[in-house]
Amino acid sequence: MLLNDEASAVACANRLTRHHGWDAAFELADLWNVVPNLRTRLRTLNVELSPDTRQSLFARFRRSHLATTLQARRGVVLCRYLEDQGIPVVAFKGLASIACAYQGAASERTIKDVDLLIRPADLEPCLKALQAAGMHLEDGGSLDDYLAFVRHSPGFAGNEAITVRGQGQPDLDVHWSFGPRPHPQFHPDAIVARAEAVTVFDTSIRVAAPADCLMLSAHHAMRETLAADQMLRDVLDAERWIALLEHQGRLTEALQHAELCHLDVPVRVLAEILVQRSGRPRIAPADAAVSRLAGLFELQVMEGPIAKDLTYLVDRHALRQIVSGFLGGWKRHLGQMAAFETQLTGQPVPLRDRLGVRLRQLRQLKAGRWRMLRTLVK
Repeated sequence: MLLNDEASAVACANRLTRHHGWDAAFELADLWNVVPNLRTRLRTLNVELSPDTRQSLFARFRRSHLATTLQARRGVVLCRYLEDQGIPVVAFKGLASIACAYQGAASERTIKDVDLLIRPADLEPCLKALQAAGMHLEDGGSLDDYLAFVRHSPGFAGNEAITVRGQGQPDLDVHWSFGPRPHPQFHPDAIVARAEAVTVFDTSIRVAAPADCLMLSAHHAMRETLAADQMLRDVLDAERWIALLEHQGRLTEALQHAELCHLDVPVRVLAEILVQRSGRPRIAPADAAVSRLAGLFELQVMEGPIAKDLTYLVDRHALRQIVSGFLGGWKRHLGQMAAFETQLTGQPVPLRDRLGVRLRQLRQLKAGRWRMLRTLVK
C-alpha cells in the first residue's frame, strides 16, 4: 500500500478489509516505523475504514507523532546548542527529511532518534559539550574502547557513530565518518560545508543538502542490507528527495554527484524499488547489480531479513576486521559487542546460539541469494 500504484494499493486495502487484516497491517507498520506514512496514504487513497479500525490506527499514529515531535524539538534545541558552542553540526536522515522532504510535517515521518553529522576533528569537543549538557555515552565505557570496537565491527560497514543520551534529551546518533575510505566529496567535512540552513520549530539549524540526503538514505539502506524493517523509510524518503530534486531541476546533477562519490548504484537501487512497485519513470538505467539488489529487497519483504552476519562470509574486509578486533583484545571486544547487542535487543546473544542460527540459514541459501549477497558486499 505504501509503494504500489493506486489501483494495487486500493485492491490490497480491500483485501485487508475482507479478511480482517488491518490489525496485522498496523502492527507491521509499527514494526517498520511507517505508521504516519500508512495513515497519509490511506487518506490519499480515500480508503474507508470502520470506526474501530480507524480508531486503532489513530491511537498508533498519536503515539508515534507525539514521540517524533518530542524527539525532533529536542534535537533542534541541541543542534542550536552545539552551533552556539562553535561546533558545526548537520542534521540528516529523519530530522532533515521532516524539515525539507516532508516540508516540516512531523505528522508524516517517524524518527526514533536524531542523527547528526560533525567533522571528525570536532568529535571530542562535541562529546564534551553534550556531556556538559547532562548527556552521556550509551554504553558508559571508555571512548577509546568503543572507537576500537566500531572500527573492527563489520556490522557498522565503516560507519563511525556513537549514541549519546540524557534525561529529558533526545537519543542522539553522532556520526563523523561514513566509511574507511570515502570519496573526498562524501567526506563529512564536505557534507558539512554543503549543508543548508532551514527553520524548524522557529529555530534555524543546518541540514544536509538534498543530494547528500538522497545519498545518505541510500548509504543507510545498504548498511541495513536492504531489509525493509530497517530501511523502508529510506525508500519513502528517497521518493521525496527525488521529487524535490526534480522540482529544483537538480536531479541530473545529484545523480552525477552520486556517481562521483561511488554511491550511484545504491541510489539507483532505491529508485528501482519505486519503479518496480509503483511504475514511476526510471531516473537511470537499471543494470544487473541494481536489479539484483532490488530483488534482495523484495526477497526480504516476502521472507524476512537476511542476517547481516552472512554477508561477512563473502567479505574479506569484514573477516579481517573481526580477526583484528579479537587480536587487539578479545575480552574488550566481546564486552563491547555484548553492550551493543543489549542496547539493540535487550540482551546479548551467546556466540554458540548465533553460530547455530547462522549455520541453519547458510544451509538454506540458494545460489541466486549468494549472488545477491556478493553484490551487496561489493
